Amino acid sequence: MIPEALKYPFKGEKSTNNIVIGSLLVFGSIFILPAFILMGYFARVINNSVKGEVAPEFKDYKGLFVDGIKLTAVYIAYFVLIFVLMLPIVFLGSINEYLGLVAFWIYVPVFLLFYIGHPALSYFYGKNLSFREAFDIRNVVKKVISWRYAKIFLLFIGLQIGFSIAQIMLAVTIIGLLIIPTTLFIELVIYAKLLSELGG
Repeated sequence: MIPEALKYPFKGEKSTNNIVIGSLLVFGSIFILPAFILMGYFARVINNSVKGEVAPEFKDYKGLFVDGIKLTAVYIAYFVLIFVLMLPIVFLGSINEYLGLVAFWIYVPVFLLFYIGHPALSYFYGKNLSFREAFDIRNVVKKVISWRYAKIFLLFIGLQIGFSIAQIMLAVTIIGLLIIPTTLFIELVIYAKLLSELGG
């Protein structure tokens, strides 16, 4: 799983072109709009990988931007839901300290499930670029509590640590700083590839 994911950004005739454009978009994400294009690309990489295809070529920027907005909307909607679920804790806590405490400990597993499971939202949206599947809470929860998800999530964390260490080391030189956007883009594509394995 890991070797295949690490090779994935470099597969396909347009891989070099994708890496160059992706790196520029990472650099340009300080202007916000390119970040949504990258989010859309992330979703489409999941979609392509699920279908057994190489990462998509950078084109149809309008479509990528729209997909990025949609994926962001999925995250915001779930965040709002988590926030709304927190309101009863505040209400019960204002009535009785012990009721508030009980409600808080009931809420904690829900919050942890969202925190640990939020990458799965990208998978459910990306596999068919479908809002409906991203909001199928029953299937999302079922996937998140599976052993396969636990394995992929741990690999996720391991790769994040590895990339973070590499990026810190690169940051000590000017040339290294210029390479960091490239490593961030490659990291994004690798994560998308790993998430696509949730359906396996």
